Amino acid sequence: MIKKLNTITFLFLLLFELAYSKGGQVSSSQHTAQFEHLSMKDGLSMNPIMDIAQDKTGFLWFATQDGLNRYDGYNFKVYRHDENDTNSISDNFITSLYVDEKGKLWIGTYNAGLCWLEQNSNHFNKCISKEDDGGSIKHNRIFKIHDDKDGSLWMGTVGGVARISL
Repeated sequence: MIKKLNTITFLFLLLFELAYSKGGQVSSSQHTAQFEHLSMKDGLSMNPIMDIAQDKTGFLWFATQDGLNRYDGYNFKVYRHDENDTNSISDNFITSLYVDEKGKLWIGTYNAGLCWLEQNSNHFNKCISKEDDGGSIKHNRIFKIHDDKDGSLWMGTVGGVARISL
């Protein structure tokens, strides 16, 4: 009986493979999906991606451990922290991205709080935790960002949940 089941299972898998696998394509009777692979050889600053967002202008944003990457469909532009530029992003290790309803890109970092990008000037604004300031975010390590219908921005941090009224 086990041999018969193994044979039936093998035949089923073989038929499935022949019917649905076409070397890099996944297909059904209605849809065919082809995957394009982008990596460091294409200009991405680092292969592991922590988060992805798309803004209202169509740019794709990729959070990596080596900077914020903007992809226009052809090329990458990488934003990295520059200690000599107060308008640069606050950290290279980007953990989360979120585009709010107004189109603003919010960036959570691993060690340097929250940033948002002024796209017309490519300047980053920063919101960094300060121990003696009870009104600042609780912790600079941010893992998730989202807004709500009431206009607040919520962040999941190592120190708990933080909320900013926009």
